[in-house]
Amino acid sequence: MLLAARGVYRSLKSREFSIDVPIIALLFSVFCLALCLGGDKPNINKLNAMYFCWAYLAVYGIRRVYELLKRPKVFLGAVAAIYAASFLFFANYYFNEYPKDLYPQIIFYPDMRPAYEELERMELGERPIYYLTPYGHVYYALASQVSPFEANFTAEESLAGLASIGNNHFYNPAMPQANTVFVVWDADEELIGILQDIGFTGKTVGGYLIFTYIP
Repeated sequence: MLLAARGVYRSLKSREFSIDVPIIALLFSVFCLALCLGGDKPNINKLNAMYFCWAYLAVYGIRRVYELLKRPKVFLGAVAAIYAASFLFFANYYFNEYPKDLYPQIIFYPDMRPAYEELERMELGERPIYYLTPYGHVYYALASQVSPFEANFTAEESLAGLASIGNNHFYNPAMPQANTVFVVWDADEELIGILQDIGFTGKTVGGYLIFTYIP
């Protein structure tokens, strides 16, 4: 990075264009954006542009070192081996361990297919099912493969308590009835506690709990 900054200085001094200038400018802009981000939830996806800058700076540094060495092939082999090993370790962690370490995640929620299949096996008939889960209508649509035309309701309809597909409802009922079935995210401890307090019993299926009333 220092070498690239030096290239920017030379470019400005000689008034000649250098690719280092937009790269460093982009990196500086991303850092400024990072300082402006706030709130109680992570929002680092807005900083993804920085990875392009890091890739450029990494290649730039490798090239400069390559030009200075007497045996550059050994250096390139070592760099390639380090990057390959780093990628393998990262891929193993990201796909095998990361979901468990960060569960429950804020943006991504469990697959609802196991819960949907369990509800189908329960043969509930016309009993109302309320999905008190984040983006419940989205995950239900993916699990049930329902037609997009049936799930085509607006945010205003959802807030007004009108978001339903058949006997599947995606809002909180004003007054739970004994024949009501609830599907709740297993990390929502507050809602789970409320349902248990009023006499509902939950069954864990995948990343969700199916609550039914048992007198």
